[in-house]
Amino acid sequence: MLLVDSEPTQIIMVSYFRPNDFRKSVESILTNTICPFHLSIIDNSHGYLDQELDEMEKDPRVTTYRNQTNIGKGAGINKWYSTIMKNTHLDHVVTIDGDVVVPSQWLLNLKRALSEARKHCLVGLIAPAVINSPEDTWEMQLKQQKLRMHQYREVKEVDYYPGLYCNSYNAGLLFMIDRKFFEKVELYNDGQLYGIEDGTLCKSARKRGLFIGIDSNVVILHSNDDTTKDYNEWKKRNITKDVDQCGHWD
Repeated sequence: MLLVDSEPTQIIMVSYFRPNDFRKSVESILTNTICPFHLSIIDNSHGYLDQELDEMEKDPRVTTYRNQTNIGKGAGINKWYSTIMKNTHLDHVVTIDGDVVVPSQWLLNLKRALSEARKHCLVGLIAPAVINSPEDTWEMQLKQQKLRMHQYREVKEVDYYPGLYCNSYNAGLLFMIDRKFFEKVELYNDGQLYGIEDGTLCKSARKRGLFIGIDSNVVILHSNDDTTKDYNEWKKRNITKDVDQCGHWD
């Protein structure tokens, strides 16, 4: 077993309503993560998901942190990050949204890609490829030059690791982030909304000359099954000019 396989990983998720998507996401992590990990859930739903959280916390791999109001993803991570990471000595951290379904061996493949990239360059973050339905594929997105939740203008495959692409901006749905970089730029920005937290973190990495990558060996499903009241309207109101209605970087 390689060292990268056996090192534990801290996964941080921020949840907000959408119980169907949230439940599917957590279940996929608990079922499909074969290497050691701990999932820390920061809940912004102020009681709405208590029943689900109580059940999930029976698993020793899960810890929950509950906010009384919805303070957003960035502020939620900032508030609890030090507490979550206090007793770890890891050199990376994973952030994941509560509407992502992960496949088998997703974490192991991301860790191996990160380890390989670090042999060749300084790394900021690596994300998986994103699809919105089982019929969608990474290859189709590349051919159409319309990558789902990624920037496509400068995407190119590196020569040292098949399936790993260099990119400018990736989706914050799931990030494996270099811990020193993450803490140096003060984590996420408190005021970030949909689409901005992705770009701001990638922009910080790019300014520092750090590698930003997509590991197409890991293809995650961005779940859209939940129809929580007012959620989609909220997302439309808070979408920025950098991301279109389908979640493509322009």
